[in-house]
Amino acid sequence: MPLNWDRCVSIGRLVVGYIVGQGATQVLQLVTGFLIINWLTKDAYATFALVIAIQSTTSVLVELGLSQSLIAFIGQKYQDSKIVGRYITACRYLRDRMLFVGGVVLLVFFYCIAPKYEWSGGVWFVLWFSVIGALVFQSWSATYNPLLLLDKNLKVLYAIGLSSGVLRVGLIAVAYFWGVLSAPLVLLYGALQACVAGWGAREQTRSMICEPADDLSLRTERKEILSQVLPRVPSSIFFAFEGQITIFLISIFGTTNGIAELGALGRLAMLFVIIRKANSILVAPYFSKLASCEVFSKAALFVCGSLLFALASSAFVYCLPEPFLWVLGDGYQHLKFELFLVMAVSALNLVSMLMFSICLSRKYIFPWYSIVDIGPVCLAMVIGYMLMDLGTLSGVLYFSMMLALVKLLSVFFVLGYGLRREQVSAVDCGAAT
Repeated sequence: MPLNWDRCVSIGRLVVGYIVGQGATQVLQLVTGFLIINWLTKDAYATFALVIAIQSTTSVLVELGLSQSLIAFIGQKYQDSKIVGRYITACRYLRDRMLFVGGVVLLVFFYCIAPKYEWSGGVWFVLWFSVIGALVFQSWSATYNPLLLLDKNLKVLYAIGLSSGVLRVGLIAVAYFWGVLSAPLVLLYGALQACVAGWGAREQTRSMICEPADDLSLRTERKEILSQVLPRVPSSIFFAFEGQITIFLISIFGTTNGIAELGALGRLAMLFVIIRKANSILVAPYFSKLASCEVFSKAALFVCGSLLFALASSAFVYCLPEPFLWVLGDGYQHLKFELFLVMAVSALNLVSMLMFSICLSRKYIFPWYSIVDIGPVCLAMVIGYMLMDLGTLSGVLYFSMMLALVKLLSVFFVLGYGLRREQVSAVDCGAAT
């Protein structure tokens, strides 16, 4: 097959655009976080961290994969504005109701915890308002950004994100130098950032959407979206908290020093963030637009490539851990093997997330998905708790690796079943025609 030079150039531009845009986004987030930590008082930062944790958890619970399912449904039809409009409107319908319920629950929750944290009536209401405002406008971004991804318009996507982020950090700097910076103000600026980003995404995709008439029934689209969302609800809730298990275990069975070492090693795992983000920004949109006859070969190529990357990166860290330990500084130079375990776990999770992105983009979320996703992991937790020494850092990391392997096998099973089912359906359709 002759080399398609134009296609190679297009892919190269897309990848370079992603690396530059995502890299700039990560740097901006790092700088913003550093400034907030240093400019807020300890008490104010504690309030900020608590509210952000509440916001992050609530975001998972009101999202539940609604926007992620859009890519699968409009992938091959994203240029048909009428079909796009129907699915976007159906998603907004479901999302608005989730946000309403979440907003009411949060209002009661903030009211109840206000006395404990000595928040006055005005303060707790402002905190609630900042959270619900951020959630509402984040839902706009989550709903409209898939269209930019499918259109490969990363330039606009990152321009919106970076400009809103720069606006936020600029306002934070002004408030600091005026001596009025506080946790509620930082959180309100975060809501404003979400507003600018959400509004920008909505305006940039307006020409791609043809809104359906008010009297047009969207029951079919809602049912299709829910068919991919509801089976994932238990998994979404479970894995929202599963990531904290290693810290929890070592805090119970280990020592304070172990917690510090685990936290330090975990920071190095952030090296995979820019690669992990590619699953939702590059991989899922790509697979959603493939014809059924192309999916198996492309999935095999991507999965094998990610496995090779996982093996190569783990081997590199095992053979040459010194540069990574140097970044951590003194006191962590003895953690060579533990560093290898952390990076190996992160690499395995990267492969799992790649396969999960393919499953999402091809609608491989079946009614029994959560059983296969959660059941083996829970069983592995019980076995690990009974057999492993969780009082040591290496024991906890072995435990994490076992969970990562089980998760990998579970997602591999779902992906394999989905690929086989799609192949059979494609053959049947071909025979019928």
